[in-house]
Amino acid sequence: MDNTPGKVKLAKESELALAISRAVRTGRSLLVDTGDAVYSLFVEGVQEAEKTPSAEQVKRSREGILKASGGWKDVDTEAFKVYIAERRRTSSRPAVSL
Repeated sequence: MDNTPGKVKLAKESELALAISRAVRTGRSLLVDTGDAVYSLFVEGVQEAEKTPSAEQVKRSREGILKASGGWKDVDTEAFKVYIAERRRTSSRPAVSL
């Protein structure tokens, strides 16, 4: 049995191509009405524009990184690791009874 997905070439501005792009962008399924039946399709994919961040996104990201840098410089890392290890060994949740 061949599990290779079928490939259909669409014009970039066609109604179906635009509907698929919208489904990818929103994460919602796409309803396709063939006249005989209506099919719900989940569309996976990443649009080319979403792969590369915009100049504004890069600028905001760099600003956030610079603003956050040095924020943990006064933290005693060894004491913090001990605290985390201790919290993992103890639980404040009540026991589960089935």
